[in-house]
Amino acid sequence: MVATRFPRWVRDKYSLQPGKHEETSLPRGDASHREYAVRCVRMSRHLWTLANAVMLLAFAFSVVVQFNDPDPFLWATIYTAATLVCAFELRRRVDVLVPAGIAAVAVTWAVTIAPRVLGHVPFTAMFAEFEMANTAIEESREMYGLALIAIWMVAVAAAAWRRRTLKQSR
Repeated sequence: MVATRFPRWVRDKYSLQPGKHEETSLPRGDASHREYAVRCVRMSRHLWTLANAVMLLAFAFSVVVQFNDPDPFLWATIYTAATLVCAFELRRRVDVLVPAGIAAVAVTWAVTIAPRVLGHVPFTAMFAEFEMANTAIEESREMYGLALIAIWMVAVAAAAWRRRTLKQSR
């Protein structure tokens, strides 16, 4: 395997020059570590893409099911925004501020719902029936949905921030 197939950060860390080193000419013991690093980077990229695809589908499904809600457009808007962020993250084209802003909106919104849910609705009540049994269960589902959006948007923002800082350090 030629060194040019290594990601730039691996070449920099191990002082490899593109096209100058063959895997067999690397110092003994280092080749396996380098190959392992490359495999880990590739695997983590694939897992991150898979996780974003799963969340994209979950958020897209959430958009669809909001239309039987009494106030569908507010909820469809936030879930659509999360879906679009996941779609752009599949191509690694998300700016840090977009998912961070969506996370801030989701957290703020969830905090306004939390006093009516926490301590009043058991967590398992959300899963007891598919349809809305009462307003408290609906608000519980909405709050936890917003929490899920916020958590995932923070993860996407962190990934985008990491990519941006890595690009700036080169």
